[in-house]
Amino acid sequence: MDSDFTRGYALREGAMKNSIKLMFSILVALHVSASAAPQKKAKIDEKAVIEKIEAKLASNPVVEPFGFKVSNIYALEEDLQAIASNKLGLDRRLQIVEIREDSIAAKAGLKKGDHLVDIGGKHIPRDEEAFHTMVNDILPQIDLSKPTQIIVLRNGLGTILSLPAILH
Repeated sequence: MDSDFTRGYALREGAMKNSIKLMFSILVALHVSASAAPQKKAKIDEKAVIEKIEAKLASNPVVEPFGFKVSNIYALEEDLQAIASNKLGLDRRLQIVEIREDSIAAKAGLKKGDHLVDIGGKHIPRDEEAFHTMVNDILPQIDLSKPTQIIVLRNGLGTILSLPAILH
């Protein structure tokens, strides 16, 4: 009985050693092939990518009657999001990416780069649907015949501005 047990144990031990040797050989082969042929990273033309992002942002519709265009990181393809975040400050919040000089938003003191937090007491969401929610759900609830308070983040600080009343 002991000899059967010992023999079985020796066979399992030998099979395990062979498996470990095989796995080690595979790992060494993978490491050698990976280090022998290093992958070249494609050089990114950052200026061209930023121009592409800015063109995409410029194609956004003007939010009337305010006279500004907004966007957030979710409006861009995934491969553009990191550069838009690092170089243009775009994040999950809706950010003013363009503002008409003669608009009520400009007269109220809004600036390109301001991140929208609240309009007329209504919180602006920070998600993929932020633009749709603002335009279709939030703005229709605001009485624009009265001055409207707007809260923005500017350079990381909260700023309260007042949009003038719009006469209908």
